Amino acid sequence: MEKFPNLKIDCPHFCLTSRNLDRLASYFDKYPNFYTDFSFGYYTFTGDGFWRISKQTEKFREFVIKYADRFLFGADLVVTKVKVNSKKWLKEMPEYLQCYRDILEEKNFTCSPLNNYLQRKLQDKYPPEGTLNGLELPVEVLQKIYEENPERFLND
Repeated sequence: MEKFPNLKIDCPHFCLTSRNLDRLASYFDKYPNFYTDFSFGYYTFTGDGFWRISKQTEKFREFVIKYADRFLFGADLVVTKVKVNSKKWLKEMPEYLQCYRDILEEKNFTCSPLNNYLQRKLQDKYPPEGTLNGLELPVEVLQKIYEENPERFLND
């Protein structure tokens, strides 16, 4: 990135640093064309990421607002012939997509495709109704994530 400062980079999945936002901030601060997205990948990673955000909502909300120009919407709904991409999974795709929107837009939400995984993993820590905390981002930040940032990333 130092050798090619005009090259735009999307390091997906929070650049695998959602456990260490300081590291991600250092990338944003050092590289003006560095972006990330909200996808987490496979459902176990998505469940873990959503739970992490749900437990530290204010921290993540402030971070996303501060770096609103660097986030792209992503849901990582890759369709391949891998066995985990079953007919059931394909039918759940719209629900997964809605979950990715809900974590950005809503104060609280449920994500039924992740409920079984989170209930098994977290047991009594996971609320029985399956409610997660979302970021409830301001409209102007959502507009950047959904529209302005992808347009700038792809066109500038």
